[in-house]
Amino acid sequence: MRDVPGHICPTCFEQFSSDVGSCPTHKVPLVELSESRRSLVGRTLDGKYEIVELLGTGGMASVYRAVQRPIGRQVAVKVLAPDYVLDKVGVKRFVLEAQAASMLRSRYSATIYDFGLSPDGYVFFSMELATGALLHDAIQREGCLQVERTLHIVMDVCRSLEEAHANHILHRDLKPGNVMLSELDGHEIAKVLDFGTAKIIGPKASARMTDVGMIAGTPEYMSPEQAMGSEAGPSSDLYSLGVMMYEMLTGFPPFSGSNSMKVLLAHLDDPPRPIGVGFPELGVPAEVDAFVLKLLSKDPASRPASAREARIELERLLLAVVGPLSGSALVEHLRSSERASDVGLAAVGVAQGGPGTPHPARRAISRTAGVPHLAGTRPAATVERESAAAWDEDSHSGPTRVDVPAASPTSATALAYYIALSVGVLGVALMAIAWVLER
Repeated sequence: MRDVPGHICPTCFEQFSSDVGSCPTHKVPLVELSESRRSLVGRTLDGKYEIVELLGTGGMASVYRAVQRPIGRQVAVKVLAPDYVLDKVGVKRFVLEAQAASMLRSRYSATIYDFGLSPDGYVFFSMELATGALLHDAIQREGCLQVERTLHIVMDVCRSLEEAHANHILHRDLKPGNVMLSELDGHEIAKVLDFGTAKIIGPKASARMTDVGMIAGTPEYMSPEQAMGSEAGPSSDLYSLGVMMYEMLTGFPPFSGSNSMKVLLAHLDDPPRPIGVGFPELGVPAEVDAFVLKLLSKDPASRPASAREARIELERLLLAVVGPLSGSALVEHLRSSERASDVGLAAVGVAQGGPGTPHPARRAISRTAGVPHLAGTRPAATVERESAAAWDEDSHSGPTRVDVPAASPTSATALAYYIALSVGVLGVALMAIAWVLER
């Protein structure tokens, strides 16, 4: 009879040696943990999850696509790997991941549906089946991402971190491989995955559940304090976010080395090379470059004070790079808003030649002579204007360019055109007010 932990309480998930029959605290029979390496594909887990296929295998767990019966929902099921079922720390870390992720309700984090221990000894949890592509794969495929797309993705990650940090959860392993690019209402959104190395801090912290005498995280994305094995805080996640952002914009992380130790030392000692110096051909705006370097500050106090503060700064940078929503992008935003009225949609639609022109709110941009403009629009006359609604001396490098349909030279058409344009500008202002109220 072995004396290693082989049985677990299905209520508290405490582990006991095989000579213990029931949990001393909860008085329930213990379940013997399964060490089977047999694939679960084609089997039913816990009487309700029909395992369809293996999606991937990591260090601690395997992830399957499954159908939850009887409701027929497609889910992802994460099952603790056999190598960890007899490891108390491994099981506790797996439980912690489920606990941490279950606290999060944001659409920018993967949703946990269920957690449990099957009668045949598998520790698992089920979660949202996030479809799309990993950010890591997108970078590998495209080399680097456009500035605007990068800002949107990083803002979404910040929204996930805002909620996590508010619940006293540190992710500690933010990297492109843990961010899924999905689609929602026709727009790309980013979802943060894998809280497997998460740590709960503050009043909700348990007894050093994740402190196992080793550095948690991936070396290329670790903060200096993580590399030293020091206490990590929310700003550590923001540093990892800075590493991700640097890689998204350039295709390369800011620090590399022939082994993990050299990478960790670089995080501790080497200043990151500004993108404008190392990759001038990419044309990354100086303000964006400066923000990335702020995230990569060695001193946690020099980074943004919170994920919320970082998101607000990113929103300002997005406005500076792209300008306020206009044209059919504005129509689409209003159409998806509960505040949008038929009158408002009709007015803006007239101003832009009808609401049918496809133009996602997250627009692809191109730059000519340093001035951002919309890419891929139909033939149009371009109006450059300076006004209180569209010009901010601190956040714009030039006038906002608004693409509008080319007007007929007749006076009647011109009059109707300018009336419609004025209504459209009013719509922009109303949208901005609505956006602020939503925040």
